[in-house]
Amino acid sequence: MTRPALGSQVSHYRLERVLGAGGMGEVFLARDLTLDRLVAIKFLITPGDEHARRRLLSEARSAAALDHPSICTIHEVVTDDACGDFIVMQHVEGETLAHRLRQGRLPPTEALAIASALFHALAAAHRAGIIHRDIKPQNIVLTPSGQPKLLDFGIAKRLLKEPGPDDATTTSKLTGEGDVVGTAAYMSPEQIQGRPVDARSDLFSLGCVLYECLAGVRPFAAASRAEAIGQLLHVDAPAPSSVVPGLAPTYDALCADLLRKSPAERFQSAD
Repeated sequence: MTRPALGSQVSHYRLERVLGAGGMGEVFLARDLTLDRLVAIKFLITPGDEHARRRLLSEARSAAALDHPSICTIHEVVTDDACGDFIVMQHVEGETLAHRLRQGRLPPTEALAIASALFHALAAAHRAGIIHRDIKPQNIVLTPSGQPKLLDFGIAKRLLKEPGPDDATTTSKLTGEGDVVGTAAYMSPEQIQGRPVDARSDLFSLGCVLYECLAGVRPFAAASRAEAIGQLLHVDAPAPSSVVPGLAPTYDALCADLLRKSPAERFQSAD
């Protein structure tokens, strides 16, 4: 497979600039020449495991059926002989929540509004049987109107999936060390331990995001990945009001409900 080049045309899309890159592939801003609109295209880097490739594309196609204002729309999934597999998505204008948080914590009402919109987006996904598994500020874009958009449905979820008898090799190949380091702070205890996950795992991750929006720091911040994992598994996050004095008790209670270690004790679902 050849690496796509800027200015080249793939199918009916012209690649205009690189938007980002990661362990799963490169993302380009592209022009849909048929509909004359801008889209985002993610070219997937998949291992030589054909089972992994088919599973990845199947999950992306399932995610394409999701229709919610706070979920980035997947337009189509394409296999190109020259460039391989790619996913065509809605191009979302705005800044990531991660970029916004570098400027400091959010006003509580704004943080709650973002979390509420994402909660309802997850409800729609969970009803469709889709779990995101990589909710983090980098995967949330805030549009100019303030609407949050959750990215990478059907793609990021393959990074850490529950291992099955014929999936163990797939999981290790699709999960690079960099990916784990980058997202460990937002993973649920069951996900970080490699146990089966369900909708409640996404809600734990949403709790981590809400906490960071309210307090300006991660709930399980640490100097190393090992220390962060130890806290995530064995230490309860301090109340957000202990970091931001004067924060209403209702925010402490909501974060505590979302961040329960045991899925059975956690907020049960978003549907």
